[in-house]
Parts: sequence; C-alpha cells; structure tokens
Amino acid sequence: ADNADQFVEELETLVESGIRKLIVDCARLSYISSYGVSILVRLRSKLASRGGEVKLASVKSSIVKLLEIADLDKVFGIYPGLDEALHAFNLERREV
Repeated sequence: ADNADQFVEELETLVESGIRKLIVDCARLSYISSYGVSILVRLRSKLASRGGEVKLASVKSSIVKLLEIADLDKVFGIYPGLDEALHAFNLERREV
C-alpha cells in the first residue's frame, strides 16, 4: 500500500502542476488490484477534465486482458513500449 500511496501522491502532484499528457510505464507491473485500476481511472478522468490524456506503456498481456474485460482498453491508449506511447502523443499533436 505504501507504493500505491506514494504513486497516487506523485500523480496528484503532476496533475496539479498542470501536466496534461502522461504515460504510465507498466513494465515492472506484474499485477494490478481493483484499487490500482481505480487509481488509473480517476487519473484519466481528472486529466480528461483538463483536456489531458493518459497512455499506458509496456503493459503485460495478463493486465491488458483484465483491462479488456473491464472495457478499459477503449478508455486508455495501451502501447507496447514508451516509444510507441510517446510517438502517439506526437502524432496527436500534429493532427490538431
């Protein structure tokens, strides 16, 4: 729980500082609890209300399956790696 609490605090600090585009690197994440999923959903909602977006990078297949079951794969951009997620943000910026 300490890691989750620290993660939430860091995310809230970033959002409050005005950041609008965020990539969550999930490379070291082998499991996500319902609390962890709710953190991501709240983060996405908070950023979306400010015109921002969250992308998930390096998500293990078991977690992708969980996100698909919850239909959250349609809410988050899920990318195989950081480079792909960053590239997706760059493409979006050019389209605007």
